[in-house]
Amino acid sequence: PEFRFLTDHQGIIWDDGNAHFYGINDSMLDGLTSKVTFSNNWYYVTSITSMGARHLLLRRVPVLEPKTGEVMGYSYNAVVLDNNFALMEKLKNEGNVDNVVLVANDIPVASSLAGDESYKIFDVLKRKETQKKLDQLLIIQTPIEVNAAITNLKLLTVQDNQSVVTLQIQHFLAMLASVIGMIMIALMTKEWIENRVVEELGSLMSYTRSAREEKGFERFGGSDIEEFDHIGSTLESTFEELEAQKRSFRDLFNFALSPIMVWSEAGVLIQINPAARKELVIENDIETMHPVFKGFKDKLVPHLRMAAQGATLTGVNVPIGDKVFRWNLSPIRVDGDISGIIVQGQDITTLIEAEKQSNLARREAEKSAQARADFLAKMSHEIRTPINGILGVAQLLKDSVEAEEQKNQIDVLRHSGEHLLAVLNDILDFSKIEQGKFNIQKHPFSFADTMRTLENIYRPICENKGVELVIENQLDGNVEIFTDQV
Repeated sequence: PEFRFLTDHQGIIWDDGNAHFYGINDSMLDGLTSKVTFSNNWYYVTSITSMGARHLLLRRVPVLEPKTGEVMGYSYNAVVLDNNFALMEKLKNEGNVDNVVLVANDIPVASSLAGDESYKIFDVLKRKETQKKLDQLLIIQTPIEVNAAITNLKLLTVQDNQSVVTLQIQHFLAMLASVIGMIMIALMTKEWIENRVVEELGSLMSYTRSAREEKGFERFGGSDIEEFDHIGSTLESTFEELEAQKRSFRDLFNFALSPIMVWSEAGVLIQINPAARKELVIENDIETMHPVFKGFKDKLVPHLRMAAQGATLTGVNVPIGDKVFRWNLSPIRVDGDISGIIVQGQDITTLIEAEKQSNLARREAEKSAQARADFLAKMSHEIRTPINGILGVAQLLKDSVEAEEQKNQIDVLRHSGEHLLAVLNDILDFSKIEQGKFNIQKHPFSFADTMRTLENIYRPICENKGVELVIENQLDGNVEIFTDQV
């Protein structure tokens, strides 16, 4: 089922009349042309007519004027999918399936069902989402894309699954028989293995138990079964390595110069190395009540309780007699449970004494620095007062004299006093530097005045010694320097 029509640039100029059989009038035909964008491509179009929704595949082909190649119009070809039995039959034959059903939004549009099947379209729609593996119908749902565009069309293919179901049942029965046979063989094999290897396995287990009971390292006696002999040899090598490690740890524990102890969670001494025995004055179990050990234990118990809760303690200072030891306490975990606490100490008596001497020296240095600061503060006040008096009298003398030479001499006196006051301030600045309170006071001043002051101070001294003082200043007289003047 299909229909055709022609259009020019004004509208529809011809149709074959078949569109009216599907409820599509002229205005609907005109509306269909707007849904086709490019030529020679198929488009999926849904049109609502008086006879219901129609699902169409629409394509247009340009009509050209042979001489000029001008597009005179378009030829439209529409295929109606609704109840298109011929199309469904072709899809069924090409897909090599029993039947096909075309649905749009889960509503059947067309199918190849003839009516004599044991199932209906409703059964196909109902079973398309089933997860049953042994269903009699195998239904596959395939989404349809038209011109690379996703549509609401889906093609359901129906295949009789009876042969597959029969094959699966036969396979299941064969697997069941195989499992039963394997179980019987396994039981027979188990009986044979028990009779064959029970003695060798018992020998191997006896060897492993002897290693667990810590009776000392023993060599494996060998086995007639190659696999068991290999296992026994491997265990022998492993036990030998473990014994060597135990011996190394035992030697490390016994010959360590630092005191090492192992305590239980309840605060009971389990093991102690010779270095700890020496420090705690313990020669045998009776001497665990020695006052030195008892005093040490009383101070260590609170830390043992914390370690028993799972905490790792480091840097704990607990004295033994006149010596100070720094202890590290670490819980011993076995399968997530705490089975003991290992305590290791280090003699830090010398370090503590050095810290005391360092603190004493620091306090003495602080006292000395404070005394120097107090002295400087006092001397500052005692010296500033007469210097300020000299500067004041020099200023009064300068205002009272008329001769230029006398004014210059008074300037020398005044600048010398100011310089002496600045030197005093520098001495005080050292104290401020030590206290982190020193501040540089920057301000602009004349470079020529500074040179003139230096010349007035040192020229008389040089003349008295017969030395010629020459100062070369090539800078402009108005040059100023921005820094601390002293």
